[in-house]
Amino acid sequence: DHFNLDLPTAAIQAETVADEECPEEGISHLPQPDCTRYIVCIYGQRNHMVCPGSLYYNPVTSNCEFQENVPECVGGTRPPVINGTTSTFSDISTTALPTDVPTSTTTVPPNTITQCGHTIQQDSGFIEYKLYQSYEAGELCAFIIRLDKYTGCDFTLETHGISDTKLDTITIFQVLDEQATFPSVKFETIGSTVNLPGSTFVVVFKTETNLGTGFRLRFESSEKLIEKTPGVPLVFNNHTENPLRFPLHPNAAAKAEWDPIVITSGSKLITETKSSLRLQVYDYFVSPGCRSWFSIHSFDGTNTKFEGRVCGLNGGKTVLAFNTRGLFIVVFYKNDNTVEKYLGSLEWLKTSTI
Repeated sequence: DHFNLDLPTAAIQAETVADEECPEEGISHLPQPDCTRYIVCIYGQRNHMVCPGSLYYNPVTSNCEFQENVPECVGGTRPPVINGTTSTFSDISTTALPTDVPTSTTTVPPNTITQCGHTIQQDSGFIEYKLYQSYEAGELCAFIIRLDKYTGCDFTLETHGISDTKLDTITIFQVLDEQATFPSVKFETIGSTVNLPGSTFVVVFKTETNLGTGFRLRFESSEKLIEKTPGVPLVFNNHTENPLRFPLHPNAAAKAEWDPIVITSGSKLITETKSSLRLQVYDYFVSPGCRSWFSIHSFDGTNTKFEGRVCGLNGGKTVLAFNTRGLFIVVFYKNDNTVEKYLGSLEWLKTSTI
C-alpha cells in the first residue's frame, strides 16, 4: 500500500530532534526511568524503544529481560543512570536489541555472538545461541554478520540440539544491493559446510516446538579483500515509538552509506489471527534514477518476498506500508553523490489486522 500524505508530526520531528544525552558519534543504549523503555542513540538520533510484554530493559546487557534480572527496577521505576554504553562507528562488533538472555555459564570462543539481535563485524567467528538450553516454540531469532575486510564466507554447523523436524530451522541469507532475491542456504547436518559469496549475511533461527536446544555456527571469510561502503548493521526486535531516520550518519554528505536492517516482532513469529508486523516507509527520496533507496524484503518463516524498492519514483512525499508475520530485511543505500540530509524513515509496530 502507499499513500501520498504529509509525514506525521513524529516523522518530521525525527529529522531534527536532538538530545544532550545522545552522543553525536556511534551507537548508545540509554535506560529510561520507566523500566520497560529505553533509547537507542544512532549518531545523535534518538529512537524510543519499548520492551515487549512485561520485560524490563537491562543496561548491563543492553537487552530486555525478565523483571527478576533487573533488580534495580522497583515497581517498574529505575533510579537515575549517569550514562549508557557507547560504541563508535569503526568499532561496532555487536549491537543487541534482543528480548531474552541465555543463562549458560560455559565459555564461548572469541568473536562470538550469543543473543537474538546481535550483530558482528569480523572476518571469522561464531554464533552460539542457547547451545545447552531449551529454545522456545515460535522463535524467529535474527543475527547479522558483516565481514570486516574480505568477501565470501564458509559457514559450518559445528553442533546443535535442534529437534524440529523441518530442515529450515537455520537459514542464512546473503544480503545484496540490486537483486530482488537474496540467495540463501539451510543447514541440515552437523559438520556440513556451505559457502556464500558477498560480505553481509542475515542468519535466522526459526523454531516450531520447544523440544530441543540451540546451536553453534562457525563462519570464516574465504576469498579476497574488498573495499566496503561504510554502514551500520542493526537488528530491532522491539517496537519503536518514533521513526528511524536515514541516512543514519547525519554528517555524511556526499559520502556513501549502506545499512542492513532487520526488524522482528520480539524475535517471534506472529501466530495470532489477523495480526502482523507492519513496516511503514516514509519516502522523501529525490535522487534521479534510484541512485539512493530502501530495498525491502520480508520473510514469513518459510518464504521470502521482495516487497519493492523505495526511491522516490512515486513522486512527492509518500508513505508505503508492508506487512508480514515474520521479519523484514531492509537495506538502505545512499549514493556518494547524494547531498540531502534526510531521505526517508522507517517505522514499525505489531498490528491487530492485516
